[in-house]
Amino acid sequence: MTVNKVMGHYKLAGRLTELTGPWLDRFGRHLDDGHVRIVSELARHTDRWLPLLDDHRTLWHGDFRLDNMLFQSHGGRQQLAVLDWQSLKSGPGVIDVSYFLGTSVEPSDRAEHERALVTEYHERVASYEAAEGYSRDDCWLEYRAHAVYGLVLAIAVSMGVQQTPRGDVMFGTMAARAAAQVADLQTYSALATLTRS
Repeated sequence: MTVNKVMGHYKLAGRLTELTGPWLDRFGRHLDDGHVRIVSELARHTDRWLPLLDDHRTLWHGDFRLDNMLFQSHGGRQQLAVLDWQSLKSGPGVIDVSYFLGTSVEPSDRAEHERALVTEYHERVASYEAAEGYSRDDCWLEYRAHAVYGLVLAIAVSMGVQQTPRGDVMFGTMAARAAAQVADLQTYSALATLTRS
């Protein structure tokens, strides 16, 4: 990972304190009260999260969500093309899994299927030498901890781009889903556990 890419995430997360209030004024209507509290507390937890990005186990897309995927069905086969590779870097690949399931899937569907999907991800990545010693429990804990990324990105990016009605709905939905994931997975506790070990 280059210094510029590392600094980019530190810069995004570092802006959360100043952005949270204005962001909630604009997007808070998309969240319930419990999720507003999660967003309000986010900046206090990013210092624990940022060092986890230094784990260079796999490639990390950085914006792995439905808007960056094209699907085609042909002859009974499903094909997928993933777009927008400008943020590609090495890092903890499970962050893409957490971000995708947290922002692109309805919370009820995510909650029903995420354990099986994370287990399948772990089985695939564990077959590579770079993941030697990476247990299923480690993977699940990291999946829970990296749920903060959906909120970090939704807050920082939405306040730095031109405002549009479609954009507000998209970022509001992403943040609401990510906040639900953080709540369901007790992400802040997972971060505390990872940084103690």
